[in-house]
Amino acid sequence: MKRLIIFLMLLLGGFACASNMGAVVGGSSADVGNGIFYNSDLITAAQNVGANGAVIKADTGVTYDHTGNGNGERNFAKAGVGTGAIVGMYALITGTNITSGYYEITGVDGADAWVNCANITATDDNADSTLDIGGACPIIGGGATVGNYALQEVFDDALNSTAANNVETYMTGNATIPADIAKDAGGGTASTVWHLYGCNSSYVRITPTRSAIGGGKANGLLDTSGMPTLTLAAGVEFVNSVDYTHFDGIYFTGNTATNPMFGTIAGDYQMLSNCVFANSNNTGGATVIRTDNFGRIFNCDFLATGGTAATVCLSIDLYSMITNCRFENASNSVTSRGIDIANGVITNCIFYDIAGIAVDYVDTNPLTCGLINCTFENVLTCVETAVNDDVTPFMFVQNIVKDCTTFINNGFSGTNDLVIYAAYNQINTVTNVYDDCVGELGFQDVTSDPLFISEANDDYNLGSTSPAKNSSSMLTNRGAMSDVDAGGGGGGVVGVSWN
Repeated sequence: MKRLIIFLMLLLGGFACASNMGAVVGGSSADVGNGIFYNSDLITAAQNVGANGAVIKADTGVTYDHTGNGNGERNFAKAGVGTGAIVGMYALITGTNITSGYYEITGVDGADAWVNCANITATDDNADSTLDIGGACPIIGGGATVGNYALQEVFDDALNSTAANNVETYMTGNATIPADIAKDAGGGTASTVWHLYGCNSSYVRITPTRSAIGGGKANGLLDTSGMPTLTLAAGVEFVNSVDYTHFDGIYFTGNTATNPMFGTIAGDYQMLSNCVFANSNNTGGATVIRTDNFGRIFNCDFLATGGTAATVCLSIDLYSMITNCRFENASNSVTSRGIDIANGVITNCIFYDIAGIAVDYVDTNPLTCGLINCTFENVLTCVETAVNDDVTPFMFVQNIVKDCTTFINNGFSGTNDLVIYAAYNQINTVTNVYDDCVGELGFQDVTSDPLFISEANDDYNLGSTSPAKNSSSMLTNRGAMSDVDAGGGGGGVVGVSWN
């Protein structure tokens, strides 16, 4: 027991990384196709948008000076034009000699007589500019016109903002992304975090709920009916080689062939929360989501439901944490996978109906790896390792494995001094438990049926008489789901918190 607690502290301590990505707040369903973006370090959504998405200041007949008039370059001057404007906001600008579009405000006169904007595309001065400052960006299918803006361009401008640290984008309706979103050469600030939030028509962020199953417990798939939907056009990889992104409350769908929804090399420091990723056209072996190092994945669903190729729900690299997620890969291929991961901690996740490997540790020399309080049902191979390293610690504790062919398979073909600690697992109807594994295996494992509420309905809550209840190392439940009794305590993950 003492050894387990120490191991958990060592394993999880390395993943307690601080984050400045804000907490989710409540809201309701989305129904209007608008989006806003702003620098959240300097302003709030309430300052940036009026009632029902209205702009905070609209002006016509504004004088534009491209080269400077003593107040800086790219200057827009008119009495009161800067009222309510804050550096970091965006203004929709049009006028003679100016390429219409959204531009970031970089300077505001103390008397509100002028504002400066970044990266204005213009050929000459004018005296007939219009400025709509703040407000929502109505989504249209094409390019920018007066009063309208393509969501594609909103995302691209937000990603390439010169504002430091945080740029937030609110999405309230459905849209199709026709091309990749990319950071321009030299564009944006290196450490800028781009946040994309799903929200309702009042621009309040939503938290999607899980469907109620098993005695009314909300432990099913996330309900997408109130979530803004981003449909990716065929072959689009949304973001590719982009660091510092955070997506929350969005339903991603579409895509085809071998392209992942996120780029082949998507970038480091990505956070996904309360999202659904569904790729039903993955006949070419598409990865649903691809992220790189330092990923944080929380309360998401990854659904690869079509095709017969070697699909992967989530591919992620070093120093990552995945918790409270569901993985389904019904591609009917033994080469399909739930997660490809180099190293990291996976907690409180459910893997089901996977014809291949649920968790594939693909790195040949990973660091600390842990699989804690997860549930596997109807999976060919729950865990595959491919490691030849005598200092790599693996820990598999408090999991439920049912109706699977293999729990842990050591896939390396050479000499292996892999350190595995496997304890307090509930293993029922499994052909191979610790296949070719070396280490401290099977301490306090049990083989009884966990008595899920309904496997046929993908309800992996524990029934009132389940032997998995209150039977783990800390007298908490084994597996990922809560039970159906009032006040059921869930999986009881030790020492895991989401920052």
